Amino acid sequence: MDELAIYDRALAATEIQSIYNAGSAGKCKPPDCSQQLAAVQTQLGIASAANAALQAQLVAASATNVALQAQLVAANGTNAALTAQLAAANATIALVQAQLAAANNANTTLQTHWPPAISPWPPPIRTSKVYKTKFWTWCCRCNC
Repeated sequence: MDELAIYDRALAATEIQSIYNAGSAGKCKPPDCSQQLAAVQTQLGIASAANAALQAQLVAASATNVALQAQLVAANGTNAALTAQLAAANATIALVQAQLAAANNANTTLQTHWPPAISPWPPPIRTSKVYKTKFWTWCCRCNC
């Protein structure tokens, strides 16, 4: 015999049936866990709401990440284009510097030979004497 009990009253049919149905579990009632269950359900609801909020933040962060990656790709493309433009500009600068150096060199040459010798006009009048040398003959008047 197990769980011997003496009652000071007659048991109702439902009580007897519940003791019989309990079987090996016995007559002991399980503890009332309704308050603990409610607290756990409340915490679960709060955790679920926090989880949903975090998932929404994750989706927003992922969208931001995708947008930033697209901007980075565009910036890299722009950077490549600007690098090519910079290289072309540097090549143009080098060409212009070479042309400037050549122009400065030509200017220096012109300055050393400028102004050219100018014959006086009208030419001076000379006498018509003819000068004869061993190799040349010329007259002073026409310089021929």
